[in-house]
Amino acid sequence: MVQQMREIDGYVGERLRAFRQSRRLSLDELGRRIGVSYQQIQKYELGTNRISASQLWRLSKALRIGVGAFLPTDSDAPSSDILYWSAAIDRLDPEMKPILIALIDAIPASPAR
Repeated sequence: MVQQMREIDGYVGERLRAFRQSRRLSLDELGRRIGVSYQQIQKYELGTNRISASQLWRLSKALRIGVGAFLPTDSDAPSSDILYWSAAIDRLDPEMKPILIALIDAIPASPAR
């Protein structure tokens, strides 16, 4: 159980780093946005320090993503491509999101391999 918790903390930290970098934010800038030092952000990213629910909420607001984006799912962790596109979609004007989703849905699926 303890090992699983460490793995989740590490996963959340990796997601935090990916989202921060995709937005081209420094450790210092993200820290300023949520009221902590750059060292604390670094410890979160490395999984050294756990992120409280309230800090996770602040981070999600600062990065403009949902809190759930930090958490693992039952499937494998997403690739960096998925993180990149997810962050790009999150930055879209809300009126553009349904248009992009409709466009993606209209693209035929690749044949199974």
